[in-house]
Amino acid sequence: MSIEKLEELKAIDADAPDDASNVDAEGYYIKFSNGSYYCCASKLDSWRRIEKSELLTTRSLSDIKRIIELMEIESD
Repeated sequence: MSIEKLEELKAIDADAPDDASNVDAEGYYIKFSNGSYYCCASKLDSWRRIEKSELLTTRSLSDIKRIIELMEIESD
């Protein structure tokens, strides 16, 4: 992967609210709480409830963090 991709992943991770678990294809952060799904655009945004049917393809933030770690090791 390229340095640009690494920086993009770092930006996604850095902007993620603490309680988010995923990010969708449009860049919205997702969390599941009390039986409902919520989304927001950044740490500064408020969570809004969404229907499961509104969810797009998502990526796990924990997977993104691991990819960042591996890319940084590879670049050393």
